Amino acid sequence: MIEEYIYQWENDLDSEDSNYICDVAQGTIWKKLFSLSSTGSGLFLGLSLFINWFNPLKNKLSVSNTIHLPSRYNSFTQSTNNVLIPLVNELYKLNKGITIVTPRYPHGRKIIVKLVTLVGDIVAVHKAPGFKSHSATKFCSWCEIKASERHILELGHPHKGRNVLAAAWHWKDTQSEFSWEKVAMKMGVCWSELNRLPYWDPVVNVALGVMHNWFKGILQHHFITCWGFDFKTSEEDGNLETLESSQQSQGEDIEMSTNEDWIFESNDENSGYLSKDIKKRIRERICKVIVPKGVTRIPPLVGKLKASKWNSLFSVYLPMVFIEGMWGNAVKDHTGKLFDLLLNFGALVQCTNIVGAKSVEKNHSTKFAECYNTYQHTSLRIFPQCRHVPNHHYAVHLLEQLQYWGPPMGISEFSGEHLSGDIQNL
Repeated sequence: MIEEYIYQWENDLDSEDSNYICDVAQGTIWKKLFSLSSTGSGLFLGLSLFINWFNPLKNKLSVSNTIHLPSRYNSFTQSTNNVLIPLVNELYKLNKGITIVTPRYPHGRKIIVKLVTLVGDIVAVHKAPGFKSHSATKFCSWCEIKASERHILELGHPHKGRNVLAAAWHWKDTQSEFSWEKVAMKMGVCWSELNRLPYWDPVVNVALGVMHNWFKGILQHHFITCWGFDFKTSEEDGNLETLESSQQSQGEDIEMSTNEDWIFESNDENSGYLSKDIKKRIRERICKVIVPKGVTRIPPLVGKLKASKWNSLFSVYLPMVFIEGMWGNAVKDHTGKLFDLLLNFGALVQCTNIVGAKSVEKNHSTKFAECYNTYQHTSLRIFPQCRHVPNHHYAVHLLEQLQYWGPPMGISEFSGEHLSGDIQNL
């Protein structure tokens, strides 16, 4: 049965439009990994490794003070490496190939399995490959940019897999805590058991998970920090569903303000936040958006959202709210502030549509880079009080991630998170 599914998957890929990329197997990393071993009648399988911090039986977390014995560098890597050791041992054997009898090959067929990518939140994809925390000086696992330079909005000098591997092996061979710290500070790298795999590249084989980076990172930051929304659902906000019903029964419509309070707080026009009145009106209009079955629905008060709801909010709900309430006013705005806000939001929506797509065109990586660059530069003008966080830099790497893997949703954390939830409910 599994063998038939694999052949069906291959046939489906062959029938896809060559101008679109819909599967990780069409990305450059897969082709590079299997290009040298794709001859003969063997079957070549690629695996992804998802790492998540599992909370058994939904136990509540509590804060406690701890002392790290021995050094923090040893514990930082060893706890993860102890889990990876048996897995890497098996992957090492599978890379050499094993023979399995299948219905189509009753005399046995050689199967070769490789670990294609590591998937998880940003903590996982730093810790498992041996990189230091995203709060470190050299916080990025894909380039050599420093924390003090992340506002530049450009990629740093790219990490080379061979250099990272050399530094990791050097760290492993080091005996003293002082030397561990020296190597880690210089390269931002510690040892990982994944480095024992002969084909493993700790730079390009690590995927950027868009569930945490984009939906719960970039979009949430924009909504809360840049626009000034919060998660409070106090009584003063009222029940918007009741408000909407009352206004509709009286034949009233909820209109957007046409003055500059639409963008800025009236008491500080440089704050960059939407006014309290406009935020309330946006929430009211969100309640009026009617979506077809299958589209994730947003709660009336917005409130705390899961990643899929952040995606729906920015790709479905807010575009309709903004176009209706802003487009005509942006043309009449002589200060340019309203136009900048619309341009900023439009660029963010275009990026979100590419990130959340099930298939992408080959030029979408360039399109994403252009839109994200527009978003970042307009954000600097409109929201000068909002500082850049590591997620803003990581998102710049989505340009190359689209080329490596195709649609980011194909290697996102959603499936792993759903599986973790199912296991917790057992």
